[in-house]
Amino acid sequence: MQLLSEKKTLENRTYTLWRFGKDAKAIILLLVTSEQEAEKVAYQLQDFMFDQNLVTFCPEDWLGELSPWPANGLKKGEDFAGDGTKLLDWILNTLLPYLQGQVLNPCDVLLAGYSMAGLFALWAVCQTDRFAGVGSFSGSLWYDGWDEYARFHRPSGCPAVVLSLGDREPRAKDKRMAKVGDATKALLADWSFLQPQFWWEKGGHFADCELRIARGIEKLTQRWKVTKSF
Repeated sequence: MQLLSEKKTLENRTYTLWRFGKDAKAIILLLVTSEQEAEKVAYQLQDFMFDQNLVTFCPEDWLGELSPWPANGLKKGEDFAGDGTKLLDWILNTLLPYLQGQVLNPCDVLLAGYSMAGLFALWAVCQTDRFAGVGSFSGSLWYDGWDEYARFHRPSGCPAVVLSLGDREPRAKDKRMAKVGDATKALLADWSFLQPQFWWEKGGHFADCELRIARGIEKLTQRWKVTKSF
């Protein structure tokens, strides 16, 4: 089946809109690592995405634009710049107003991502009430300072929260990344008032990424529908 997709560049950033339904009630905004990843996820979603549309966007600087504040890198010379505010500003003030003013009818927006994009998504919903749901799949919750941030910041206007993690990720060889299990457990406790949905996936961080993302988006939309009482 040929999916309908449209590419558009806004302020030197290119997004792709995947249309699954004419009268969509929600936009799933997914941050991806590449166009190839976006296409694979989109094709896996086509069997159940009937009242949502998917918008994918690949940040040019994965480490810089998805990090909420500066931190040391996992490798020498690859520090995190902490430019998340710039990307969030573009999403809120350029991308979403254009989509909902020129392309799609006004509707709820759900934000999702894998790895650093999952961390960004969780941080973003604490910065604004613009998102009605968030999905973090193998999110980089080991990130320096995240535990303390999540303890004192709560999502605003975001009732649907879903998270997943590979069952081997807490046993990562890198001690810093291995903290992700405890960090995820702490987040589930800190945000328990939202009744976040969590599940384990099989494998390490890089196992079946597209499949995990697609499964996560399906669960996110299901959770969102429950909160909307559809």
